[in-house]
Amino acid sequence: MSIEASIPCPDCKMPIPFDTKKMLMGTAFSCPNCHAVIELSKESNNEVNSTLEKFERLRRDLSK
Repeated sequence: MSIEASIPCPDCKMPIPFDTKKMLMGTAFSCPNCHAVIELSKESNNEVNSTLEKFERLRRDLSK
């Protein structure tokens, strides 16, 4: 599942748009204002992927 989202830049607080699926695949995203780069640490990948799977199951259950 791919979700379009944004996160505040750690440097200038401008929203950095990102795609969750691409982030899980290791893509880095840069701030459109100051060009700071964010990416998912390899240590967090499994936890984030598991959480997204739980979210998807919950979303499917609620749509029944």
